[in-house]
Amino acid sequence: MVTSMGLACRLLAIFAAVGRMYAEETSEYESIISRFESVAFYEPFDDSEAPRWSNAAGYDGKYMIGNGSSQLQIEGEQGLILPEPAKRYGVSTLLENEFYFQNQEFVFQYEVRLHQFLQCGGAYVKLLRGGEGFSPESLTDSTPYTIMFGPDKCGNSNKHHLKNPPGIMQDRETHLYTLALRRNNTFGIFIDTKLAAKGSLLSDFEPPINPPKYINDPADTKPLDWVDEKEIPDPDAEKPKDWDETQSQMIPDPKATKPEGWVDDAALQIPDPGAVRPADWDDEEDGQFQPLIIDNPACKVGCGEWKPPQIPNPLYKGKWSAPMIPNPEYKGEWVPRQIENVGYFEEKDPYSHLPPIAGVGIEVWTMQGEIEFDNIWMGTSLDHALEFSTLSWKVKHDFETFDKNQGFYGFIFKNLIAVIGTAFIGLATIYCICCARGTQPDVDQVIAEQVIRAKREHKAKIDRLKAELRKIEEMEKKQAGADGNIEGEEDKEGKEDEDSDEIPPLS
Repeated sequence: MVTSMGLACRLLAIFAAVGRMYAEETSEYESIISRFESVAFYEPFDDSEAPRWSNAAGYDGKYMIGNGSSQLQIEGEQGLILPEPAKRYGVSTLLENEFYFQNQEFVFQYEVRLHQFLQCGGAYVKLLRGGEGFSPESLTDSTPYTIMFGPDKCGNSNKHHLKNPPGIMQDRETHLYTLALRRNNTFGIFIDTKLAAKGSLLSDFEPPINPPKYINDPADTKPLDWVDEKEIPDPDAEKPKDWDETQSQMIPDPKATKPEGWVDDAALQIPDPGAVRPADWDDEEDGQFQPLIIDNPACKVGCGEWKPPQIPNPLYKGKWSAPMIPNPEYKGEWVPRQIENVGYFEEKDPYSHLPPIAGVGIEVWTMQGEIEFDNIWMGTSLDHALEFSTLSWKVKHDFETFDKNQGFYGFIFKNLIAVIGTAFIGLATIYCICCARGTQPDVDQVIAEQVIRAKREHKAKIDRLKAELRKIEEMEKKQAGADGNIEGEEDKEGKEDEDSDEIPPLS
């Protein structure tokens, strides 16, 4: 006999096997990554120590390699996690060789999973500028970078941001963020392999990459006699003689009358007249006995001084003020004069002048913990990056959304504890019944018998439904015959009635 504990172990083994199935697919990373010649940097965080990543001095947050608290995770998979909330993190690594932007596409891609909803903080990555003698231990918030890419909430505004950035994915699942920069100075941002934003390096950032050619003169000031009021009160207007400013905005309703049953001289609450002093009440110990205060039953309509309700005063006009007219001396809105911007430059091809990349850094401040990074990829082919995502992110995505898309198996995953508990109780009941009879039947045999019994019951229900349908058809045809007799001739009425009693066969 299979015990309930054994079945529970079987169920757990099934779920573990599913996880291992996905894990076996992800184990292909290292063997497959070598065939993508476009890869300049790749980090799967397979090593539990992540030796090439360093925590910078001066940051109170320390990264860890492992898993977050979300339930659905592939066995053996892990990432770089920023575990604690309200911390500043400075984590980075150096590239073996600096990446130079040449006549080729640039692609940066990584996975991020927010195990807690991001309310204020960053989940972005900085691609640190080369040629600066950078070391991971010296990372700070002012370390120069070439590109900063990824979700940010509550971020400051002293960076070049997209004018219309895509939204942040906040569902506690792993999401793939991909940036593609092209040689023609256009860009594309993909979320979960789908295009989320596109544009130009020259026109779709705020502030723009190219500064304005002319700027406001900081030394220019508005003249004292400058008039910038569009309208003024009409100096020739006079208050009408019948304008009464003493009227109140609200007045008592003159048509209101006191409701019948209103008691003017009664209190809204009174001592309970039905209260009885307890027999064991002791004034010395308990104090003077006071009955409870209750609502006065005489005040069902109302008590106290009656006042009519307030209504808007039809004579109210408020304080008079002169109407506004166009200002004849209005000169327009003042703006400082424009001067040439000494810091002006025109970069027609910013892509070709992007500084090289020396390292990858995660330098963020966040009020939420458990931000997980994984499968960081840098290369020169969008096709290769998206193809690789089918072996990395897609596997995780399918596994994490398994319970949403897979019907019965999704129900099992979503209700694992309940399923195991129900199986335990059911099998324990079978076990007790069988022990009472002195036998221990095979569980598979019991299940098979239950299936056969269910099929028989189902067939019986179908047969009963068919019989009911047959009766309905017979009644309809009988009724149809009766209707025909009524419309027939008078002298054939007897025969028609006799025929109408005959039940036609089912077609």
